[in-house]
Amino acid sequence: MPKILRFAIFLLAYALLADWARRNPPQAQDALTGGKPSWAAERRIVMALAMFFVPIYLLSGLWSLKLVLLVFSALQLATSMNWVVGLIQGQQSEQLGLGYLWASAEIGIKYAKTATAILLALSFSLFISYPIVAGVFFFRYPWGSLSLQNSIFKCSLIFLIFVSYASLEILTTMMLASDHLDEDTRQALFMTLLPALIPTAVYVAIAFRAFGFAGKPFTFEFWGFSQTFSLQAMLPLLALFAVTLLFPYLIGTQRARRKNLALLEITKGYLAELADILEAPTAGQYEEELDALRNKVIARRDEFTKEDPILTVAAVYKNDPTKIPLVFKPTWDATESARDFDPRFKLLVQLSKLAEETENIAANLKDRAQGTVELAAEHWSRRYESRKNELDSEIEGTKIRKPLITLAVGALAATVASGVLDDVAKKAVQWITHVPT
Repeated sequence: MPKILRFAIFLLAYALLADWARRNPPQAQDALTGGKPSWAAERRIVMALAMFFVPIYLLSGLWSLKLVLLVFSALQLATSMNWVVGLIQGQQSEQLGLGYLWASAEIGIKYAKTATAILLALSFSLFISYPIVAGVFFFRYPWGSLSLQNSIFKCSLIFLIFVSYASLEILTTMMLASDHLDEDTRQALFMTLLPALIPTAVYVAIAFRAFGFAGKPFTFEFWGFSQTFSLQAMLPLLALFAVTLLFPYLIGTQRARRKNLALLEITKGYLAELADILEAPTAGQYEEELDALRNKVIARRDEFTKEDPILTVAAVYKNDPTKIPLVFKPTWDATESARDFDPRFKLLVQLSKLAEETENIAANLKDRAQGTVELAAEHWSRRYESRKNELDSEIEGTKIRKPLITLAVGALAATVASGVLDDVAKKAVQWITHVPT
């Protein structure tokens, strides 16, 4: 068959696969399944296999059923482990899924230009750069030759896997590092993304050996158990875990802790001020003091809303739901309950509630008989002093909370998997290089 015709068939098949992927994107509802297996997940596994192996076969004739089954097993294992994570999370899984969805929606709103630039760069890489570079190799080497197969395989790894993964990873890293994600959702997201590293780690391990960077092996021995590893090949797998999960998780945890403490201190300050006013109300002055405090709380709430683009958008959508874009409305409505866990929205609720309570207390005291005002005010003062003390306990708990178990599990899993995947990658590269030409 003429080469030009083969390349035309590749372009047609590649366009059809891209259209298939466009018509079947991950849906917003996928975040709500709690890791449950679904036909949509299985369909995306088949799609991922086809998007990688079909172009390689059409461009070079390279086909290894063992390698296809290896990648399929990695994808299937990741899906199954997510299902297990969902079972462990139990009834919380749906709420946590809403938390993931809200975190991604926030990134889309707050970093709209960045997200658009990433999408454009990804599209350019997949639909322009890859066909051009692959075409150069295709017309340079004889059809079915080992040189062509190796070149096309490496080229496909770079453009179809790593560029796509890097684009997606920028967004997930931003989610993990967000200072607005509550700790339960962040920890669950970490445990959900950990299995997702399995297929990517397989590709990384294969690529490192395919590009000849494996280095010299070393042998690990312990109590009669012996295993040979390539430290140079394991390092990128451990680095992948550290850069994409460990560091963003730690950064996000620290940022969120500082931000949450600052927000709690704001509420605590107003509670203390209200308790002080009510502790010894001065006749003729407490009304003005309560009114001044209420105005201060409302002004702080409005200022805080204006300072944050997400809160500003939320306020606009709340006042006029018709301004919510139709394509975004299902996601916005679905994440309504998840926003209650966002520390910023919790602060707005607390400030609004405090302003309303201050107004009600002022009205209540005003309607009381002269001799009962002090007694009622003292009752209110004790109540708000108690709430301030509860906040003190929450602040102390936030300061000492450390996610050591989550990090230990992730690090142990990544280390063990790195050694296993390195050994698997050795076999995979042998399968590729021994395909008959």
